[in-house]
Amino acid sequence: MFSKLRRNLTYANVMSSLAFFLALGGGAAYAANTVFSTDIVDQEVKNADLGNNAVGTNQVFPNSLIGADIKDKSLTGPDMVTDSIGVRELKSEVRVSKSTEVAAGGEGDARAECPFGDQAIGGGGYWAFRSGWLSGLRNYGGGVLAQGRNTGGRSQLLTAFAVCLPY
Repeated sequence: MFSKLRRNLTYANVMSSLAFFLALGGGAAYAANTVFSTDIVDQEVKNADLGNNAVGTNQVFPNSLIGADIKDKSLTGPDMVTDSIGVRELKSEVRVSKSTEVAAGGEGDARAECPFGDQAIGGGGYWAFRSGWLSGLRNYGGGVLAQGRNTGGRSQLLTAFAVCLPY
């Protein structure tokens, strides 16, 4: 039987059969692994369909992302545009104040303490009347310290205030 098959076997027959099977098998493999954008229904590609880092900066339209699109705690300082975030954009801001009564002609200080776990990022101090002057004002890790002298003829309040954020 093999001898009969071998007699009819020519170079042309072998090559045409080989080309036929390669075209049939290779074409099917190519078609099975090829998807064009016209094959996809709008809004149907999900996160699970994308590989890691498959979407980069060039695939995102400017100003198209909102907070819900960004993973929590994934942004760092270099990701931000200078002056793009101020205190008003920080939702967990806390403002505290503390007043101390200072006798006429006396010196005193007031300390505005941030809640535990927060740090002062700003603040200040002021007198209840214009007859006092501030001799010192500084942030310290847990709040703001205001120091001053009451140059008036009666006691008045010296107030310190702090803007605090979690750290």
